[in-house]
Amino acid sequence: MAADRIELILDRAMDFATERSHEYVTLEHLLLSVLQEPPVHKIIEKLKVNIDDISSELVTYIDNEMGSIVRDKTQPRKTQSLERVFNRAYTQVLFGGREHMQTIDIFLSIYAEEKGYSIYLFKKFGVNKKDLVEFFNETYVHD
Repeated sequence: MAADRIELILDRAMDFATERSHEYVTLEHLLLSVLQEPPVHKIIEKLKVNIDDISSELVTYIDNEMGSIVRDKTQPRKTQSLERVFNRAYTQVLFGGREHMQTIDIFLSIYAEEKGYSIYLFKKFGVNKKDLVEFFNETYVHD
């Protein structure tokens, strides 16, 4: 079940990039997809961040600032940062002694990237790593 959610998240990110004729699937496409997941809604709500505001600003950025990343007729490709996010999330799962990656693993892993518009949005809307890790430990580690 968890693997199906992760695949759905990635497929949705690919669809966002495809719909916009983008050559690459970026962290921003991935974050937009992750923000649609109910577990992330819980996190965002707990952090007292308006998910509609962060999603709206992200869509505006993707639609207006990423237009130059236009592809030819091929399927969008994953960026290296996207690969890093999934590798980091998978490593978190292994080191945590868990068997399946969850949405929160991807969310935390996106946050661990040092550059990009997604990171800017986290900071702008007050999503900080300490609160994310605390929420993760309280909610997921003990499941």
